[in-house]
Amino acid sequence: MPDELSELIDSPVERLHVEYKSWLDLAQPKMRADLARHIAAISNFGGGKIVFGIADDGQSCGPAPAGFELTHDTVVSITKRYLDPAVHCDVRWVQSKLGVDHPIVVVPSHGATPICAKANGPELKGKIEGIVAGAYYLRKPGPESAPIVTAADWRDIIRRCALHDRSTILAALSAALSTENADTSSANPRHLLEQWAASANADYLRRAAEGEYAAPIRDCRIQLSYMVETESPEELPSSQFLNILREVAGEVDQHVASGWSLFYVFGAEPFAPRWDMDSSAPAEEFMQSSLIDTTRTIGFDLWRISQTGLATAIREFWEDTPDFGFGPRVALNPRMMTRMLGELVWHAAIFAGRFAGPVRVHFRCEWRGLKGRRLVVPNAIPFRTRPAEVDTVVTETTWAAGALRTDIAEVVYRLGGKVARALDWDGLSAAGIAAEMPRWKQL
Repeated sequence: MPDELSELIDSPVERLHVEYKSWLDLAQPKMRADLARHIAAISNFGGGKIVFGIADDGQSCGPAPAGFELTHDTVVSITKRYLDPAVHCDVRWVQSKLGVDHPIVVVPSHGATPICAKANGPELKGKIEGIVAGAYYLRKPGPESAPIVTAADWRDIIRRCALHDRSTILAALSAALSTENADTSSANPRHLLEQWAASANADYLRRAAEGEYAAPIRDCRIQLSYMVETESPEELPSSQFLNILREVAGEVDQHVASGWSLFYVFGAEPFAPRWDMDSSAPAEEFMQSSLIDTTRTIGFDLWRISQTGLATAIREFWEDTPDFGFGPRVALNPRMMTRMLGELVWHAAIFAGRFAGPVRVHFRCEWRGLKGRRLVVPNAIPFRTRPAEVDTVVTETTWAAGALRTDIAEVVYRLGGKVARALDWDGLSAAGIAAEMPRWKQL
């Protein structure tokens, strides 16, 4: 299965949220201090990646030299030594098209407090190298990881700190409310969401109308949509919108590592998102990314997100692609389904937090091309169930925005239970999903 991180290696473009490094000797104190500075700066920027084995000109440096070591424990020891609070990064090894393995450090956004350097790097000839105690670092044009020196540098950091605290408060308040009794008497939000999904689906079919694809995407596809309902109409700023989407995707990645996320913000053409318009959609203007291409074998995605809180993603059944080997209309893996729904709910919870007054989130999910499929989990006990007789299933639910983070398993069950039953299985439960959730962080 392809990994979205491959794009960072095969189409390297250094951006503010991505730092490229050659094969550093992390046994040297200066190099460890440099890495700590970059981690602090990227975390204070809202999260991002550090890719090793790529030169400044974007070319691969070849295989890692003998003795090179970069593990999770390596990064933990560096952040504990130099940063406060320590940043809990992930390390993933990804193979390039050239067959070279590259480690990528996945850096999360800071939380309620920004990341500060707590120790100096080594001193060489009377000068402190790498990182300076007491300094706050941020990614700046160049790109570079430099100290914060102006009030403007603090603006987005303060906003993220406030959003983190507000999400915690909203969750506590929402826990006292019954999400079952949330006011959904107005059909308008669900009607708008249905319109939004329909307009995106029509665009998907238009783009997929010609050509032969490795999966039957014109007949078999999954569409996952949501709408953030706010106290009063809100619109996120267009000048910051793309960066907001990157931040949200980065935060989601800390909870669900799917390898090919629903709303991944590609940085290279032709898949980089762009502003688009659709007069048939409730939100006429939105950011959109399309990966529909006859040369691909998997990942025929289209997603669009509006500044007003509407989002939808359409993709094929991965089980239908050559990468999985089942063949079209044969299988549905319930673990893949719940992980994907979990990613959707996490994205909605985090994106809702970017609005000043989120109240509820409305979800609408649709599976087309179910008829004849059986439940299959590779290397597991076979399901004793019959194939689906219905071809299309639509599920909907509405949840208090502040309660989403604590109710992930229950929301996923509400969205996926009907699909499981359509495939003759009533064994899916919120408790079972909750038990599975820790594995969502593993590819």
